[in-house]
Amino acid sequence: QQQQQQQPQQQPPRRYSQPKHGEPQSLTAEDWNVRLLADSKACGAVIGSKGTRLHEIRDVSKASVKVSRSGPGISRRVISVFGNKPACVEAVCMIGDSLRTYSETHSKSSQQQVEGS
Repeated sequence: QQQQQQQPQQQPPRRYSQPKHGEPQSLTAEDWNVRLLADSKACGAVIGSKGTRLHEIRDVSKASVKVSRSGPGISRRVISVFGNKPACVEAVCMIGDSLRTYSETHSKSSQQQVEGS
């Protein structure tokens, strides 16, 4: 008898059972889930005026990016990034640029205030 060699079937990427609120519906095992912790005030630089910077980061990187809500007594916020590796790397770089710019401009203004006293 002729034996048929069975080739291992290639499995589709494993899908998580239930995506958490705000995560893309098509999250697969190959997708990344990155969380950054940032000062609440600095998150304004990531969001931008009327959300323009956040929309730009999403459009350019093609990653899903969310910033947790702020509130009284909250000094830090979580920035969540979901997507494939290149999208997440691009989004995290853009977020880093925004946070660095915020830090540089605010450290200079704080230094000028101390010198002016």
